[in-house]
Amino acid sequence: MSIIFNLTYSILYLIVTVAMVVFVLFGFWSLRERFVKHKEFGLRTQGAVLFAVVVFYVFEMKALRILLPHDPVYFIFSFLGLVIAGFALYGTMLVSFLSRLLVETVVPEDPVGKHIPRLGAAEALEKAEDWEGALNEYYVAAQIYPGNTLIQARVARVLVRLERTDDAIAWFSDGLAGMQSPEEVLVLLRRILDLCQRQQKLEEARDLLHLFMTRFPEFEASVLGKQFLEEHRAAVPLSAPGGESELQSLESHPLGEDAAAASQEQGGSDTLLEAMEDDWSPHAS
Repeated sequence: MSIIFNLTYSILYLIVTVAMVVFVLFGFWSLRERFVKHKEFGLRTQGAVLFAVVVFYVFEMKALRILLPHDPVYFIFSFLGLVIAGFALYGTMLVSFLSRLLVETVVPEDPVGKHIPRLGAAEALEKAEDWEGALNEYYVAAQIYPGNTLIQARVARVLVRLERTDDAIAWFSDGLAGMQSPEEVLVLLRRILDLCQRQQKLEEARDLLHLFMTRFPEFEASVLGKQFLEEHRAAVPLSAPGGESELQSLESHPLGEDAAAASQEQGGSDTLLEAMEDDWSPHAS
């Protein structure tokens, strides 16, 4: 009987430890997403996370009562530690959830312009070439309108201006799935590719091109990826050793030569950045 009792206690200790590790690690990750990457969870996601936190607390309290039946001091300090950790890790999410829920309750259903972000301040800062200020404004807008592809594209565009390639690629990749106009996406894509060229981040450029061509497989600008990859074939391997290139199908793209010739007729340029100079304006993305 004692063996079964000890085994049960050991399993319970293990479950409590794993739950605590997940609780702490997810909390740190959510804070990093919010304050380092400036990304916000949706209202439903926040509600689900907070519900999971409540379930965690209920489970931990019951487990502590079982594990510490004769140690009320340890139980109290354990409970206080959990409360402090919860507010530190999930307090900002709770405030954000409650404030947004309050706004959703007070604001009438589907008012005009409710889901249209106000970006006038950020655009004004862009025109003044205050890129850091514009970026901070877009970060605020991204937290108010999480998942808005327009804001994600604007953030990526300003990050290109600041030559923060990795961050620009991350924001562009997050918003690409929701972007509908390949022509407008191409403007920003060319900016990022040019920055990758200057910083010799050719592997990142290859991955970004493949992502774009996967999102818009029928768009004629697929030839842009073919041309870029051919220029850097020696520097950026297109396939793993012994394998075939995942972009091999672009070699027979029907728009290849025609699109390249049309691009030359419109006037070539030494870099992608120069090629898109006329398209670079706050309303272009």
